[in-house]
Amino acid sequence: EFLRGEVKHKGAIGIYHTHSDESYIPGDGTSSKFGHGGIFQVGDSLTNAFEKNGIPVIHSKAPHDPHDAMAYDRSRRTAVQLLKNRPTTLLDVHRDAVPPQLYSDVIQNKGVTKVQLVVGRQNPNFQANNDFAKRIKAACDRRYPGFIKGIFYGKGKYNQDLGPRSILLEFGADRNSKVSAERGAQVFAAAAKDVLYGTSGTRAVNRGSMRSLFWVIAFLVVGVGLFLLINRGSLKDLRKEFTGAIGEEPDDSDPDSDSYPNTESKENSSQNKNEDHS
Repeated sequence: EFLRGEVKHKGAIGIYHTHSDESYIPGDGTSSKFGHGGIFQVGDSLTNAFEKNGIPVIHSKAPHDPHDAMAYDRSRRTAVQLLKNRPTTLLDVHRDAVPPQLYSDVIQNKGVTKVQLVVGRQNPNFQANNDFAKRIKAACDRRYPGFIKGIFYGKGKYNQDLGPRSILLEFGADRNSKVSAERGAQVFAAAAKDVLYGTSGTRAVNRGSMRSLFWVIAFLVVGVGLFLLINRGSLKDLRKEFTGAIGEEPDDSDPDSDSYPNTESKENSSQNKNEDHS
């Protein structure tokens, strides 16, 4: 199934895989599995870790093979579909293809892969996505220093022009074990969740603030309406006094009307507007 929870998961984290064939030799037996690579299991681990923290996720396993220059064009359709759910963050999950020691790490006595953040330079959201990546790195550094391998700035756009909170993540390389990449996904979710989705306290405060603002506006509107209703007669008298003071006679036939006093004035005004725009 292409997508699940299209209606009920608004505000979720969206996860997809542009290079859907990417796999891990230790665990998958190959670096590439057409249509359903081991990278999907890393996405599952990331999804499960978020959901254990009460964060909804939409994880697309749509294939975008082959692994060629057009893969990002094909995955763009998936990203656009995910964006219809108004996700808080869009994550394109990959693995790298470099020596495994560059990603190897140990956290809590378990082997994990580090994570590299990738930001595309060729998109109008570069600054916003770059700031977002720096916030993610800072959050992870506070909890697990060195776990984020770094921020790589690529020449492409990686579909990050679609939104200001779109990040490409690389969990290890093809010669790191898939198990360590899955653990890395769990560590990443725990360390970065507050930046990617926000704390429950922050969301509660925001919802409370919006409700408070609504009631303030509602009471203000009701109060103004009652004031105008109660003082309707006084306002009429005030208008008469004002027009009398400047030497004009009020039109008593409709004291609340803002219409022109006569047809000739309307015609003259319309003529003047037409002349002004000509």
